[in-house]
Amino acid sequence: NTPYDAFAREILTASGEIISTPAVVWHRELKEPEARMEDAAQLFLGQRMGCAKCHHHPMEKWSQEDYYGMVSFFTRAKVTIPPPPKKPKKGEKPEPPKPVTVSFDPKGKDAVNPRTRKPVAPRGLGGATITLTADQDPRVQLAQWMTAAENPYFATTMVNRTWKHFLGRGLVDPEDDLR
Repeated sequence: NTPYDAFAREILTASGEIISTPAVVWHRELKEPEARMEDAAQLFLGQRMGCAKCHHHPMEKWSQEDYYGMVSFFTRAKVTIPPPPKKPKKGEKPEPPKPVTVSFDPKGKDAVNPRTRKPVAPRGLGGATITLTADQDPRVQLAQWMTAAENPYFATTMVNRTWKHFLGRGLVDPEDDLR
């Protein structure tokens, strides 16, 4: 019973331990900022961004600058996956596993476009660069931009997914490719 926009914000901005913040699992499964960005863009915006990682195809809307601008929202999220506990010696109690944690890393840097070798500041698709202070988590800005009423992708994607759920096929098919 969570509204879709709250659900998206919870996943995108998850911080803490996996035990108290289950949305951290998404960050654990998608370890690299590029993977998190591609997944978020596809799930919540209906935009497949994978091709823009390497080149700007003439038939595609999104460029490498768009790709790495979106990746920069995730480069300051630090995912700590502890090593598995040591195997107990005979007669010892096993050590409980340490939880996965996600936290904001103010020392994180913007993603670098490999073609230009320059950092790309965070920016939403088709939007302006977002200026942040060193103590601001860019994922919060991403979640606000992504779920804003003015965003042309978020609501459209949800409608298309709902349509597919109830009628077997989205208005756009496949449902996660509104390019």
